[in-house]
Amino acid sequence: MILNLGIGAPQYPQEFVDSESGPCLVVGGAACVWDDIRPFTADYGGKFGGKYDVICVNDIGMHFPGPVKHLYSNNVTFLKFWRDARRDQFCSTYGFIKHLHSNHKGHIFWPWPGSGTSSLGAVYTALALGYDKVILCGVPLDDSRHYFEPDWRISSFSKQVPLKGNGQIKYWAHAAQEIFQGKVTAQSGRLKELLNH
Repeated sequence: MILNLGIGAPQYPQEFVDSESGPCLVVGGAACVWDDIRPFTADYGGKFGGKYDVICVNDIGMHFPGPVKHLYSNNVTFLKFWRDARRDQFCSTYGFIKHLHSNHKGHIFWPWPGSGTSSLGAVYTALALGYDKVILCGVPLDDSRHYFEPDWRISSFSKQVPLKGNGQIKYWAHAAQEIFQGKVTAQSGRLKELLNH
């Protein structure tokens, strides 16, 4: 799938375009991630099952309690370290993370703009890979803490991904209207308000 980003098809890594199918979860690192993924464990006795492929974003790839097929980050420097630091119990149970993706060269390179956080790049990657349903978990894009922080911490996503005049999240709102084609939903936060209508 060539996304409506003004990027020519030859710039995509051709061997990966439309190489996947079905639904996937894009999993970010907000504290709500555990509640967000819970509905996808219900049929498996509280464990994560295999109905959905998983694309983890950034450091949550180290701790996601299920199989992770793809890891994406705009911060290419840390991708290999996050993959290599994945908990042994998850690697022995589910296998290793198969593919590392970024909008910087060094791994599977996608020519995405860096706006809208690594999670937006992960969604673009999911769509270009061929997934027809993408569900965001742990990506509220509000100022809640990260999954590894104490409850008194906050993040700054409302500044990093500000609202524009019409009350929508700028880059995500554009993508929802021009690129997502109704294939992307979110489990929580500002993105749930924006995408689930």
